[in-house]
Order: sequence, then structure tokens, then C-alpha cells
Amino acid sequence: MKKFSATAAALVLFAAGCPPFRAAAEETSSVTLADRANPACGRIEIPADASPSQRHAAEELAVYLEKTTGARLAVGLGGARAAIRIETAAAAEGLGEDGFTLEARDGVYVIRGSRVRGCLYGAYETLERFAGVRWYSSWCEKTPRLDAVRVPDGFRETQKPAFAMRQPFWYDVNTHREFAARNKVNGFNHVASGGVDAKFGGDSFRFGGGLGSCHTFNVLLPPSKHFDAHPEWYSLVKGKRIKERTQLCLTNPEVLDRVAEEVLRRIRKDPGAKFYGVSQNDWYNYCECPKCKAVDDEEGSHAGTMVRFVNAVAERVEKEFPDAIVETLAYQYTRKPPKLTKLRKNVVPCLCTIECDFANPLATGTYKENVSFREDVRGWARQTDQLYVWDYVTDFYHYLCCFPNVEVLQDNVKFFRDNNVKELFEQGAYQGHHGHFAEMKAWILAKLLWNPEADVQALMRDFTDGYYGAAAPYVREDCAELCDLYRKTKRPLSINEEVDLVGVPEEFFVRSRLRWNKALEAVKADPERLYNVKAGAAALDYTMLKRLMLKDEAKWSAAERAEAGTLAARLLRFAHEEARGYVRFGEWWPNTRRCTDDWRRFAGWGVFAPDAAHAPGTRRISLVSSIERSPVNGRLWATWYASPLPGENHQCYCVLATSADDGNTWREVLVVDPDGDGPIRAFDPELWIAPDGKLRWTWCERFCANSEAGNAWNGGRPAKGKGNPRLGGEDVDRLMMLTLDAENAPAGGAFRPVQIASGVMMCKPTALKDGRWLLPVAEWFQDPSSRFVATSNGVDYAELPGGVSLPEADRKFDEHQVVEHADGRWTCITRTKRGLLESVSADGGKTWAPREPQRFRHTSSRTFFRRLASGNLLFVKHGPLDRDVGRKDLRAYVSDDDGETWKGGLLLDEREGISYPDACQKPDGTIVLTYDHDRTGDQEILFCEFTEADAMAGRDVSGKVKLRRTISRKP
Repeated sequence: MKKFSATAAALVLFAAGCPPFRAAAEETSSVTLADRANPACGRIEIPADASPSQRHAAEELAVYLEKTTGARLAVGLGGARAAIRIETAAAAEGLGEDGFTLEARDGVYVIRGSRVRGCLYGAYETLERFAGVRWYSSWCEKTPRLDAVRVPDGFRETQKPAFAMRQPFWYDVNTHREFAARNKVNGFNHVASGGVDAKFGGDSFRFGGGLGSCHTFNVLLPPSKHFDAHPEWYSLVKGKRIKERTQLCLTNPEVLDRVAEEVLRRIRKDPGAKFYGVSQNDWYNYCECPKCKAVDDEEGSHAGTMVRFVNAVAERVEKEFPDAIVETLAYQYTRKPPKLTKLRKNVVPCLCTIECDFANPLATGTYKENVSFREDVRGWARQTDQLYVWDYVTDFYHYLCCFPNVEVLQDNVKFFRDNNVKELFEQGAYQGHHGHFAEMKAWILAKLLWNPEADVQALMRDFTDGYYGAAAPYVREDCAELCDLYRKTKRPLSINEEVDLVGVPEEFFVRSRLRWNKALEAVKADPERLYNVKAGAAALDYTMLKRLMLKDEAKWSAAERAEAGTLAARLLRFAHEEARGYVRFGEWWPNTRRCTDDWRRFAGWGVFAPDAAHAPGTRRISLVSSIERSPVNGRLWATWYASPLPGENHQCYCVLATSADDGNTWREVLVVDPDGDGPIRAFDPELWIAPDGKLRWTWCERFCANSEAGNAWNGGRPAKGKGNPRLGGEDVDRLMMLTLDAENAPAGGAFRPVQIASGVMMCKPTALKDGRWLLPVAEWFQDPSSRFVATSNGVDYAELPGGVSLPEADRKFDEHQVVEHADGRWTCITRTKRGLLESVSADGGKTWAPREPQRFRHTSSRTFFRRLASGNLLFVKHGPLDRDVGRKDLRAYVSDDDGETWKGGLLLDEREGISYPDACQKPDGTIVLTYDHDRTGDQEILFCEFTEADAMAGRDVSGKVKLRRTISRKP
């Protein structure tokens, strides 16, 4: 590697934290790049055959020189005198893809580099060095206001990066290609989607053929496909070939043939990538068969079988694709290099630091894993000058946990450089913003991967001053003290820390809280820096709450309970309402879910008496109602959901209302709103008086996949699996239940709903004859989606086997309802895109047979199907039984022969925009039915009363019919 000159090193310090270079009035000779007083001082000249990245370099220079000086330079092919010239370097100059030369000569500033990324990186270096521009994060940049940008005449500098591939794998870098390029990050092999635009230089380090950088054995030879026929291809562990969590038997010649051919097949389909991964799965269970064991014993490492196998694959690859590189892992049990076998020239090992202590430098730390790791690195370095290292720089259990490793980053990067590492992958909190000092670590690492000799303290001052503004001194003090205190504990810092930070005294957290409070106060008038400080303070909140949770909750003092509530509420507010983009609390999604569950429990679960934010006058939509009646005192209960935004969206919440005077007046008593205007949507509530006489109020909660758009749906369907944009992870619908006293309105207190299932329940449960309660729970768009959950005691809920399967083209929102017949059969009516499907099960729901022909035509909307106290069946739908009339003309039908035929058709409401009937019965048999009307207009939640005789006759024969009674409507 070409060393930096003393002048160059000094200028790097300049870029790392000193003020931008400014040509003062006394300068005797300088080249002017842009001048506020002379906006037409020159132009940016590009080659006639300029590559996309060279053109982009010119455009970026023009944009940012204008931002700093107000002078807009034209971009073109010569003509008028150039102020800046972009030139393509010759191969003989040895700059590679990323290096560049900057030179001020003869009144022109020249940037020379490759057509790949060299000129682009030279442009960014110019803007940082001479205009003081900084890109601290994708949302935070610095563009000073300058009178002019000048470079001393005669200035010349050449730079080449220390590492060929540089990847600080943090979320902000990984998801914003422009931001990554501006900080000279080129390791885009792990960008989640779409590759890298040519204007950023493309992806020179791409893994191709679907063979990523790690854990590809199961991809190349899936045990699910081959194990049953060929168990000998897989690991022998404790005398048995294993299918689950297996590796490959690397001495089996059939395995070599199969894997090599599969690798070649994939390369042929995707040629031109840099790497193709052939590597062990992410667990142990290496093969212990006699042949594998003999090789590993001879080599003194399980890397013996691995390297021999990968070498053999690479030999076959080289014959057809001489430029392709086969990458493999030196990871966990294969980290130690083999004693005898050497790597082929087209094999690159990727060493992983997963076991190490990250509070102390890898090169000098005394922890046993640091000692063995550096021995392994040096052993591999003696074999190759193309090492790939996968380093870890965060706590993967708890991204927001205070993780004091900032001060070892430079030492570790230098150690890698000095041991032939050419590709360096620094894995941080890659799934969401705002891990502990995530943005600072990502930025500093980007600078160090280019130049490991940069002044890291100057880098920290540069970043903190720019990113945190007036709060920077408090942040630096906090970071330094935590690192110092943790080192004194002599305890290794693991990437799977349980956030207790044992040995760090409690007094530190008291001081830290005071510092972050002062930091918040210092930037309260600076919205951008205030946001950055809040994100930094969230790590302290997270760590303090997790430390508190190490104690037995039952033994918390009143002060500790209050502290937990305060910290939880603040974290929820930040993560759900204030954070920009994804926030994720750990690599494994269940950890994020557990965090939010705990926080909501400490903060009160989001069930409370209505406040001004939930008043009827604030609502833009009200819909999907359910009703019940106390069997003791006749109190009526109704529920629905609403939102202050139009449409079904992330701000939806559920409302519970009650009437003690038979529905003449109604009072709203509770709402469910887990996170205010955050992305947790509470919707589809249901009420049911269970056989034990208690009122069950259920609703569904979902992290909306596109809550930023204010719409909870993606093309009319939930965005299953895409995850919450603020919290990350899968979209999992959670069915929540709160048990209430059916006779009395709630009088305050802490409400503790429980999750009883995953999925949505939009219709009432059914009490079966065997004493079980059957809950119709759907996981929309799955197969089968119409499923059932049962309980025998109202406490323990379990999913039953089976479910109603629908063709994929027909799946909608299910809304399935079940009645049980005298002979034990179940009949289920399910909503589909094409109307209703009626299905019958004779084996307790395990299998279902559709009735043919389909008897009921209906719009895609919920009906009401239930057995009445008399034993007859009630069916409420829109229009006649054999017609689809849309969402109008709501009618009630009764069957007195167990559903074989239906009578009547009492018209309940003929208007357009009525939907979602739900009903209960009074002791005298009167049916009380609710529905919604004009959801976004009058927002009516209505109910009506009628008898079976009325429904069967199709008219009021009892004198008890009461229609269009109001529960709630827009004021």
C-alpha cells in the first residue's frame, strides 16, 4: 500500500476535524473553485467519454459548491476555461478503482481517478477538505457558507484506501447509497435490494448466484430436498447423520460433485460477480465421520476439511471462470487455519471476530479469545494477502444498549490492515437507526477504513460538533467516561451483552442522565440536533430500563415502578412517534417485540379513559361495531374503532361505550390506543359475554407497514412480512383480550389485556357443547387463513389443527363464523373476494367440505351468522339471499331447520354505506343488532331491535321493531 506523505497526512487531519481550507486575501497564488462574488468564474470539465460516476462527481461538485458559495458552475466538455477538470487516470498510475490524485496546476484544479469510483471519491474529498462539507448521516449534513473555495496553487496529493472493500454495515450506510458514496464506502455487497447505481461506481464486491458471504451449505445442498435419500451427504454427529441444523460431509466425493456443479450452475446464471460463497451453516455440528475426523486431526483444525473441500470446488470453478473468487468462512470451529493445506489463489477466507472482547483492542487485549483470534489472523495472513474480515461493532441482543467500544475502533482497523486484510466488513446495527452511537461509529469507521492513521479524536470532535451541535461536549464526556469505566471492570464486552454492564457503578448513570438532560437543553432551539440528541439519549433510557428489569419486578419500590413507567413511555414515544425510519432493538425480531410488550406494560398498555385526543369530534372515520348485553342487569356494551385520520390507518384506536338505560343514552368509557399517533394500529374489536358471565373485549394490534402514508393497507391487503417502518420486523397481527365486569362500567385503574393468539378475530366466539370456547381467528392471506383457537378455561388458548382453505385468488379478510349442529358438525361462513363460502366440518374443524352449490350471493363484507336462544339460526346479510346488492339493504333471516332453508328477510336499513352487523339477545328473545353507516361522513354507529318472528315474517309483527337507534355519530 502506498503510504501517505507527511503533507498528505496533515491534510487528512484537516478533513478529519479542522476548519475548511480557505484561501485568505493574502494568498499569493491559488486556484479558485467557486467564488460568491464571481459566480461565472469557471466550469467543471468532464471527459468526452465520462463514465456515470465521473458525471456524478461533476454534478456533486456543482451542487455543493453552489450550496457553500452560491456560485453554480456549469458542467461540460471543455469550451470556456475550466475551474475544475475531471480526468481519467491511466492504469499505470496504480490508483485502482478508488484512488485519486488532486492537483492544482496552471490555474486549474484537477481530479484524476478511475472511471469506476476514483474521480467521485476525489470530488468528495475536495468538498470535505476545501469547502468544509460533511455528511454525518443521511439526514444531517454540514454545508458552511463561504465567500470562496480556493486551493493553493501547486497543491498535489494522491490517496489510495487502506482496504479494497470498505463496509461499515450500519443501517444508515446500508440503505442510503448516496450517503455511503459520499463517505467513500464501496462495500455494497450486502445492500438489501437492487444493486448499486453506476453513478456510485457499481458494486465491485458483489456476491453472485444467490451465494452470499455466509452460511450457504443448505442453499447449495438443501437437506430438506436430499437428506432422506442421501443422509451420508450430511454431518455425522455423535454417531448419527442429522438433518436439522446440519453441515455437509466434506470428504464425501458425491457432495463435492454436487456442490461444485451447483456453484457452477449459479455462476453461469449470474457471471461477473466478485465472490461466490461456499461456507458452513450458522451453527456447529461439523461432520465427525472417520474420514472428516482424520483430515481435521491431521490439519489440527476443522478448517482442514473445509479448505480442502473449498479448494476442490474452486479448482473446478477456475477452469471455466478464472476471475471468480470462491469465498468461505473462517468462523467459530473453522477459524483456526489448517497446518498443511494452503489456500488456492481464487479462494478468500472470511474471518469472524464473533467470540472476542470488544472493549479492548484485538491486537493487545488479554482476553483468551482475543489472543487466539490474533494468532488465527496471522496464520491466515501467512497464506494469503487477500483476507476478508467480518468484524462486529455492536450488541446484537440490544442495539440500543450502551456499548462502549468507540475507543478501540482505530486499533482494530490498524490491526486488520497490518495483517493483509483487504476486505473489511464492520457489522453494526444494520436493521434500524439509532443503535448506541450508531451514526457516529458508522461515520468514524468510514473514515478509518479509508485511512487508519487518521486522528480519531479529531474525527470524534468533528462528528459530535456537527451532529450534536451545542450538545457535543456533554456527549463526548459521556462517551469517554463510559468507555473508561467499562475497561476498568476487566470484563469482556460481548456482542451478545445482556445490558447489565456489570461493574459500571450506578453513579455513572446518574451523571449520564444529568449530561443528556443538559445536552437536550443545549439544543432545544435546534430541531435537527435536538432529534439527534434524543436518539442518543434513548440508548441511556434503554440501558437504565433493562438494568432495572434485572431485578424482580415484584420487589420494585414505588420509585422504581415510577421510573420504569417514565423510561418506558419515553422510549415508546421516541420509537413510535419521533424516530425517522426504522428503529430496531435487537437482531432478532422477538427481542424488539418483547421490548415493546414490556414497555407498554410499564406504561399502562394503552387502555385508558377517553381524553380530548379521542373525542368524537376529532374522528375522521368510525367503523366495525360489536354489541353485547349483561345477562344480569341488562347493561348494553358497544365497541368500534376510529381514527383522527381519514381511512383505515396507523392511528386507529378502539372505543368501548356502555348504556345503563337500554340504549337511550351511551357513554364512552375506554379506548385502546397503544401508542398515540405511532404505527401500532388497534382495530377490529369484538364483544362477547362468555359462559362464565364475564365480558370479553377483544381487538387486534398491528405494526402498520406503511404508516407514514397514513394507510394501514398495501394495495388492499396487509403488508404481511414487510415490517413496521419504525420498529422493523414482521407484520404480526396480535389478538388482544381484556376481561371486564359485564354489570358495571369501569371506574379507572390499570388495565392489563393479554395476547391470546396471533391473527385477527372479527366475529363472536362460539360456546361448544363440550365446554370449549371456539374463537374464529384468521391470519389473512395464509392457507388456511380461517383458523380456530380454543380454550376450556378462559385462560389458556391454543390453535386447533386444520382450518378452512381458500383458493389464493379468493382470499380476502375471512371474517369467518361458526355454528355447531346437534350432530356435532360445524358450519362455517367465510368472506371471500367473490362473496361467501359456506363450509362444513364433521371432525371438529380439522377438515372442511364446501357446500355445493354456493347458496348465498353477497358482497365482500361481514355478515352475522349465529344460533339463537330458541335453537333457530339467525343470518343477517345485504339484500336477498341470492343477490349481491353491495353494502346496502341490510336484512335479517331465520332458519328453523338448522340452516337447510331460510325465511323472512326483515329490512333493517336500506341505505348505501351500511355494513358489519353484529348482534346479541335479551332474555325475552329480542335481538339487538349493531352496524356502521357512512363511515367517513356521519360516522354512525347504530343499533336496532327486532324479534325472530319479525325476521321470519319479513316485517314488524311483534310491535317491538326499533330501527336506526344511535350509539355514536359525528357531532
